[in-house]
Formats: sequence, C-alpha cells, structure tokens
Amino acid sequence: MTTPRFNRPLSLLIGDDDSSVRECVAELVSPLGCQVHLAATGSESLRILLGTRIDLSILDIHMPDMTGMEVFERYVRGPFIAGPDRAPTPPQPRNLAAIFMSSEATPEIRSFCASTGSWFLDKPFAPADMRLAIERLLTERFRS
Repeated sequence: MTTPRFNRPLSLLIGDDDSSVRECVAELVSPLGCQVHLAATGSESLRILLGTRIDLSILDIHMPDMTGMEVFERYVRGPFIAGPDRAPTPPQPRNLAAIFMSSEATPEIRSFCASTGSWFLDKPFAPADMRLAIERLLTERFRS
C-alpha cells in the first residue's frame, strides 16, 4: 500500500465478529497511521460510530445483533436525538464512507452497496483488494 498524505489524521472502524478478520484489516491499514477502532458486534460498531469521528467504516454484513447494513442505515439515517430545545433534529443524513464484506454476495447486498456508494468485498478477500478499496475511498475523500 502506498502511503498517501491526508489533510488530517484519519479514523477507521473495523466491525466484524471474526477477530482474525479485524486483526488482518487493522494490519493492512497500519501503514496509513490511522486511528483504528475495533468492534465485534453491530451494536458495538454503532456505538463507536455515534461516539467517535469515523472517516471510513469496514463492516461485515453478518454480525451478532445487527447487520453491517443496519449499522450503516441507523448511523446515516437516524433516529436522531433531540436538539437543545427538545425538538427532534431535522433528518439530515450523515455521510459515511463504507466497505462491506460478506461470504454471501446476494443481489440485495450488492444493490444496497451500490445505492449507498459503498464498496463490497467477497469473503475471503484478497489483502490487495482490501488495500485498494481502503486507499481509493480515503484518497477520494481526504487526500491533501
């Protein structure tokens, strides 16, 4: 992986119930110097997204308690918390770069990824394919 320069330090979320996949992806991004957050479940992934500035999420489709697609949808589209006057905040979608991965590449999964502008990688993925997806998404959004 080349080491592109970014206009600020970046933060990544790797959400997968398989610890070896989390560790593999974390190792692939280590040359970028990004802060990496690891999650083993969908709810843990969502909690990290809601509490931390995440620039790229790498999510397994099938995780305990919530799919990667559900995590993405809940983060991007809400529900949103009430504002200071207790009125619901306007439903302004959040933006999130995402790579999804699964051993089940159903048409619905591929359609979801295409409709959200996300990447999809089949499991098992080649490290070079994951590196390419990470580098392209980050470079498109954050290259200095």
